[in-house]
Amino acid sequence: MAQQESIICQQRDNILIIEFNRVEKKNALSRAMYQSLTQALLEAEQQDSIHVVILSGSETCFTSGNDLSDFINAKSMHDLEPVLNLLMLLPRFKKPLIAAVNGLAIGIGTTLLLHCDMVIADDSSQFQLPFINLAVCPEAASSFLLPRLVGHQKASELLMLGERFDAQTALQLKIINEIAPTHSALTVALEKANKIASKSPKAIQLTKALLKKPILEEMSSIIGYEAKSFFECLQSKETQLALQAFFKQ
Repeated sequence: MAQQESIICQQRDNILIIEFNRVEKKNALSRAMYQSLTQALLEAEQQDSIHVVILSGSETCFTSGNDLSDFINAKSMHDLEPVLNLLMLLPRFKKPLIAAVNGLAIGIGTTLLLHCDMVIADDSSQFQLPFINLAVCPEAASSFLLPRLVGHQKASELLMLGERFDAQTALQLKIINEIAPTHSALTVALEKANKIASKSPKAIQLTKALLKKPILEEMSSIIGYEAKSFFECLQSKETQLALQAFFKQ
Protein backbone atom coordinates (compact mmCIF):
# COMPACT_ATOMS: atom_id res chain seq x y z
CA MET A 1 0.00 0.00 0.00
CA ALA A 2 1.40 3.40 -1.01
CA GLN A 3 2.50 5.72 1.76
CA GLN A 4 2.82 9.49 1.52
CA GLU A 5 4.19 11.82 4.17
CA SER A 6 0.84 13.57 4.58
CA ILE A 7 -1.25 10.40 4.19
CA ILE A 8 -0.10 7.35 6.15
CA CYS A 9 -1.58 3.91 5.44
CA GLN A 10 -1.26 1.08 7.94
CA GLN A 11 -2.88 -2.34 7.68
CA ARG A 12 -3.82 -4.19 10.85
CA ASP A 13 -5.08 -7.67 9.99
CA ASN A 14 -8.05 -7.03 7.67
CA ILE A 15 -8.36 -3.33 8.49
CA LEU A 16 -6.67 -0.45 6.66
CA ILE A 17 -6.13 2.74 8.65
CA ILE A 18 -5.65 5.86 6.51
CA GLU A 19 -4.30 8.69 8.64
CA PHE A 20 -4.15 12.39 7.78
CA ASN A 21 -0.61 13.30 8.82
CA ARG A 22 -0.10 17.02 8.38
CA VAL A 23 -0.35 18.09 11.97
CA GLU A 24 1.55 21.36 11.48
CA LYS A 25 -1.30 22.49 9.19
CA LYS A 26 -4.05 20.94 11.36
CA ASN A 27 -4.35 18.21 8.71
CA ALA A 28 -5.68 20.67 6.12
CA LEU A 29 -6.19 18.72 2.89
CA SER A 30 -4.10 19.79 -0.10
CA ARG A 31 -4.78 18.69 -3.66
CA ALA A 32 -1.86 16.26 -3.33
CA MET A 33 -3.49 14.75 -0.24
CA TYR A 34 -6.78 14.32 -2.11
CA GLN A 35 -4.90 12.46 -4.82
CA SER A 36 -3.10 10.22 -2.30
CA LEU A 37 -6.33 9.49 -0.44
CA THR A 38 -8.12 8.55 -3.65
CA GLN A 39 -5.27 6.24 -4.64
CA ALA A 40 -5.23 4.59 -1.21
CA LEU A 41 -8.99 3.92 -1.36
CA LEU A 42 -8.79 2.53 -4.90
CA GLU A 43 -5.99 0.19 -3.88
CA ALA A 44 -7.92 -0.88 -0.78
CA GLU A 45 -10.89 -1.82 -2.97
CA GLN A 46 -8.67 -4.16 -4.98
CA GLN A 47 -7.06 -5.95 -2.04
CA ASP A 48 -9.07 -8.92 -0.77
CA SER A 49 -7.14 -8.85 2.52
CA ILE A 50 -8.70 -5.47 3.39
CA HIS A 51 -12.27 -5.78 4.67
CA VAL A 52 -12.74 -2.37 6.34
CA VAL A 53 -11.14 1.07 6.00
CA ILE A 54 -10.80 3.61 8.81
CA LEU A 55 -10.11 7.30 8.21
CA SER A 56 -8.42 9.10 11.08
CA GLY A 57 -6.39 12.19 11.91
CA SER A 58 -4.18 13.03 14.85
CA GLU A 59 -5.22 12.87 18.51
CA THR A 60 -6.14 16.56 18.43
CA CYS A 61 -7.39 17.13 14.89
CA PHE A 62 -9.22 15.08 12.25
CA THR A 63 -8.91 17.77 9.57
CA SER A 64 -9.36 21.54 9.58
CA GLY A 65 -10.73 21.33 6.04
CA ASN A 66 -9.25 22.26 2.69
CA ASP A 67 -5.86 23.92 2.47
CA LEU A 68 -7.26 27.16 1.08
CA SER A 69 -3.86 28.32 -0.17
CA ASP A 70 -4.04 25.37 -2.56
CA PHE A 71 -7.43 26.45 -3.92
CA ILE A 72 -7.43 30.25 -3.99
CA ASN A 73 -5.53 30.29 -7.29
CA ALA A 74 -7.59 27.62 -9.08
CA LYS A 75 -7.97 28.79 -12.69
CA SER A 76 -10.08 25.98 -14.11
CA MET A 77 -12.13 22.95 -13.12
CA HIS A 78 -9.05 20.90 -13.98
CA ASP A 79 -7.35 22.41 -10.92
CA LEU A 80 -10.10 20.89 -8.77
CA GLU A 81 -9.85 17.45 -10.40
CA PRO A 82 -8.08 15.74 -7.44
CA VAL A 83 -10.88 16.92 -5.15
CA LEU A 84 -13.66 15.90 -7.54
CA ASN A 85 -12.10 12.46 -8.08
CA LEU A 86 -12.29 11.72 -4.35
CA LEU A 87 -15.79 13.13 -3.98
CA MET A 88 -17.03 10.99 -6.87
CA LEU A 89 -15.35 7.90 -5.41
CA LEU A 90 -16.74 8.21 -1.88
CA PRO A 91 -20.40 7.34 -2.66
CA ARG A 92 -19.28 4.36 -4.75
CA PHE A 93 -16.58 3.02 -2.44
CA LYS A 94 -17.47 -0.64 -1.99
CA LYS A 95 -16.01 -1.50 1.40
CA PRO A 96 -17.13 -0.32 4.85
CA LEU A 97 -15.70 3.10 5.67
CA ILE A 98 -15.43 4.23 9.28
CA ALA A 99 -14.24 7.64 10.48
CA ALA A 100 -12.43 8.15 13.78
CA VAL A 101 -12.70 11.85 14.67
CA ASN A 102 -10.71 13.65 17.34
CA GLY A 103 -10.75 17.43 17.64
CA LEU A 104 -11.50 19.60 14.61
CA ALA A 105 -13.60 18.31 11.71
CA ILE A 106 -14.12 21.40 9.59
CA GLY A 107 -15.58 21.72 6.07
CA ILE A 108 -14.66 18.55 4.20
CA GLY A 109 -13.87 17.17 7.66
CA THR A 110 -17.62 17.17 8.30
CA THR A 111 -19.02 16.58 4.79
CA LEU A 112 -16.72 13.57 4.38
CA LEU A 113 -18.46 11.96 7.36
CA LEU A 114 -21.77 11.94 5.50
CA HIS A 115 -20.29 9.29 3.17
CA CYS A 116 -18.92 7.08 5.94
CA ASP A 117 -20.82 4.01 7.11
CA MET A 118 -20.01 4.70 10.76
CA VAL A 119 -18.49 7.68 12.55
CA ILE A 120 -16.91 7.61 16.01
CA ALA A 121 -16.02 11.02 17.46
CA ASP A 122 -14.32 11.78 20.75
CA ASP A 123 -15.80 14.22 23.25
CA SER A 124 -13.41 16.99 22.16
CA SER A 125 -14.66 16.99 18.57
CA GLN A 126 -15.79 20.21 16.94
CA PHE A 127 -17.67 20.22 13.63
CA GLN A 128 -18.37 23.05 11.20
CA LEU A 129 -19.68 23.68 7.69
CA PRO A 130 -18.10 27.11 7.15
CA PHE A 131 -18.62 27.44 3.39
CA ILE A 132 -20.93 30.44 3.66
CA ASN A 133 -18.31 32.28 5.73
CA LEU A 134 -15.91 32.02 2.78
CA ALA A 135 -18.59 33.00 0.24
CA VAL A 136 -18.63 29.54 -1.34
CA CYS A 137 -21.32 26.86 -1.59
CA PRO A 138 -21.53 23.38 0.01
CA GLU A 139 -19.70 20.39 -1.48
CA ALA A 140 -19.51 16.58 -1.31
CA ALA A 141 -23.29 16.28 -1.82
CA SER A 142 -23.85 17.84 1.60
CA SER A 143 -26.64 20.01 0.14
CA PHE A 144 -28.44 16.73 -0.65
CA LEU A 145 -27.40 14.45 2.21
CA LEU A 146 -27.82 16.86 5.13
CA PRO A 147 -31.54 17.61 4.58
CA ARG A 148 -32.20 13.86 4.27
CA LEU A 149 -30.40 13.31 7.56
CA VAL A 150 -31.45 16.27 9.72
CA GLY A 151 -34.35 17.90 7.85
CA HIS A 152 -34.47 21.02 5.71
CA GLN A 153 -34.60 23.59 8.50
CA LYS A 154 -31.67 22.19 10.48
CA ALA A 155 -29.61 21.70 7.30
CA SER A 156 -30.31 25.33 6.41
CA GLU A 157 -29.12 26.40 9.86
CA LEU A 158 -25.88 24.42 9.57
CA LEU A 159 -25.12 25.60 6.03
CA MET A 160 -26.41 29.18 6.16
CA LEU A 161 -24.93 30.15 9.55
CA GLY A 162 -21.72 28.11 9.29
CA GLU A 163 -21.32 27.86 13.06
CA ARG A 164 -19.39 25.22 15.00
CA PHE A 165 -21.14 22.47 16.94
CA ASP A 166 -19.91 19.86 19.38
CA ALA A 167 -19.94 16.08 19.48
CA GLN A 168 -23.17 15.92 21.49
CA THR A 169 -24.95 18.00 18.85
CA ALA A 170 -23.45 15.86 16.08
CA LEU A 171 -24.78 12.77 17.84
CA GLN A 172 -28.25 14.28 18.17
CA LEU A 173 -28.18 15.17 14.46
CA LYS A 174 -27.14 11.57 13.63
CA ILE A 175 -23.96 12.76 11.89
CA ILE A 176 -21.98 10.48 14.21
CA ASN A 177 -22.79 7.08 15.74
CA GLU A 178 -21.06 7.33 19.08
CA ILE A 179 -19.03 9.63 21.34
CA ALA A 180 -15.76 8.19 22.62
CA PRO A 181 -13.59 9.44 25.50
CA THR A 182 -10.97 12.07 24.61
CA HIS A 183 -8.34 10.86 22.11
CA SER A 184 -9.87 7.37 21.91
CA ALA A 185 -12.01 7.58 18.75
CA LEU A 186 -9.60 5.36 16.83
CA THR A 187 -9.64 2.71 19.56
CA VAL A 188 -13.44 2.54 19.47
CA ALA A 189 -13.47 2.64 15.65
CA LEU A 190 -11.08 -0.32 15.57
CA GLU A 191 -13.42 -2.29 17.82
CA LYS A 192 -16.29 -1.67 15.38
CA ALA A 193 -14.08 -2.43 12.38
CA ASN A 194 -12.91 -5.74 13.83
CA LYS A 195 -16.51 -6.83 14.35
CA ILE A 196 -17.37 -5.97 10.73
CA ALA A 197 -14.17 -7.54 9.40
CA SER A 198 -15.09 -10.85 11.04
CA LYS A 199 -18.26 -11.13 8.95
CA SER A 200 -18.70 -12.19 5.32
CA PRO A 201 -16.96 -9.56 3.13
CA LYS A 202 -19.31 -10.31 0.24
CA ALA A 203 -22.44 -9.95 2.36
CA ILE A 204 -21.12 -6.75 4.00
CA GLN A 205 -20.31 -5.16 0.64
CA LEU A 206 -23.67 -6.19 -0.79
CA THR A 207 -25.43 -4.71 2.24
CA LYS A 208 -23.57 -1.42 1.75
CA ALA A 209 -24.37 -1.38 -1.98
CA LEU A 210 -28.07 -1.92 -1.28
CA LEU A 211 -28.12 0.89 1.28
CA LYS A 212 -26.51 3.29 -1.21
CA LYS A 213 -28.32 2.21 -4.38
CA PRO A 214 -31.49 4.37 -4.10
CA ILE A 215 -29.56 7.66 -4.01
CA LEU A 216 -26.28 6.81 -5.75
CA GLU A 217 -26.93 8.38 -9.14
CA GLU A 218 -28.52 11.49 -7.64
CA MET A 219 -25.57 11.93 -5.28
CA SER A 220 -23.08 11.74 -8.14
CA SER A 221 -25.04 14.28 -10.17
CA ILE A 222 -25.23 16.71 -7.25
CA ILE A 223 -21.52 16.36 -6.44
CA GLY A 224 -20.74 17.43 -10.01
CA TYR A 225 -23.17 20.36 -9.87
CA GLU A 226 -21.85 21.50 -6.48
CA ALA A 227 -18.25 21.35 -7.77
CA LYS A 228 -19.13 23.50 -10.79
CA SER A 229 -20.90 26.00 -8.54
CA PHE A 230 -18.00 25.94 -6.05
CA PHE A 231 -15.54 26.79 -8.83
CA GLU A 232 -17.77 29.63 -10.03
CA CYS A 233 -17.76 30.98 -6.48
CA LEU A 234 -13.96 30.80 -6.37
CA GLN A 235 -13.77 33.07 -9.40
CA SER A 236 -15.95 35.78 -7.85
CA LYS A 237 -14.51 38.93 -6.31
CA GLU A 238 -16.62 38.36 -3.20
CA THR A 239 -15.05 34.96 -2.54
CA GLN A 240 -11.53 36.17 -3.30
CA LEU A 241 -11.97 38.96 -0.74
CA ALA A 242 -13.35 36.50 1.82
CA LEU A 243 -10.38 34.18 1.30
CA GLN A 244 -7.91 37.04 1.57
CA ALA A 245 -9.56 38.11 4.82
CA PHE A 246 -9.26 34.51 6.08
CA PHE A 247 -5.49 34.49 5.46
CA LYS A 248 -5.08 37.79 7.34
CA GLN A 249 -6.64 36.36 10.52
